[in-house]
Amino acid sequence: MKKLLPILIPVIAAILGIAIGGFVIGPMLIPKPPDVEPQEGVLYSLGKMQINLDEMSYIVIISPVLEFRDQKTLDEIMKKDPNLSEIKSIIIRTLAKYSPEDFVGDKRRATMAAVVESINNFYGDKVVLRIFVTELLISKLPQ
Repeated sequence: MKKLLPILIPVIAAILGIAIGGFVIGPMLIPKPPDVEPQEGVLYSLGKMQINLDEMSYIVIISPVLEFRDQKTLDEIMKKDPNLSEIKSIIIRTLAKYSPEDFVGDKRRATMAAVVESINNFYGDKVVLRIFVTELLISKLPQ
C-alpha cells in the first residue's frame, strides 16, 4: 500500500483537477446564445375580400389578417398607402391564380405562404410574417 500511495495521490489529484476544471471553466468555454427578444408582430385585418379564381366559375370570399413585423413597419407602409390598396391588390392577383382545391387542407398553408412571399417581394423586405384567414368561403357561380 505504501508503494501505491505515491502513485494514487497524483492520479486522484489529476482526476479532481479535471472534474473541478470541467465544472468551473467548462461553462465559460461554451458560447452563450445572443439575447434575442421574441419578435412580436402586429396584426392588421384587411376586411372581407372577394376574388375571382383562375377557374372563372369560382369565387373566394376571404377575410385576411396580416401579421406585420412590427408597428413601425406597418406605420411606414400606411404612411405611403393608408388603405393598404397595394397589399390588397397583391393578394387579389396572387390568389386569383389558384383553384378551389388550393384553399383546402395542407394546400391552403402553401397558398397563404405564397401571398406572404408576394407581399414581401414587392417591398423587398420581410414586412409580413404571416397571414391568418378568419373567414373563407369558396363558391361556384351559377352557369
